[in-house]
Amino acid sequence: RLDRCCTGFGKRLFRTWICAPLRDPAEIEARLDAVELLTGTEWGRSCRQALCRALRALTDAERGLGKVHMEAGGRKQGVMFDDT
Repeated sequence: RLDRCCTGFGKRLFRTWICAPLRDPAEIEARLDAVELLTGTEWGRSCRQALCRALRALTDAERGLGKVHMEAGGRKQGVMFDDT
């Protein structure tokens, strides 16, 4: 199983990463190093678990702001932006 994200925000970010993968070798190596640190050591696993517990306690700000935006303006009153 690839998606082990513990928050809605993490799941959305993971989906973005899957749909637009890194191409720069240095960035790929940095991400692999971070994954190794968080999964390959006992210290990393305990940090990851503590971080996951802390993040679960937070509200999903991104989703909350979207709801506020939709309630404030309504779906039919959206604004379209054009970069002309």
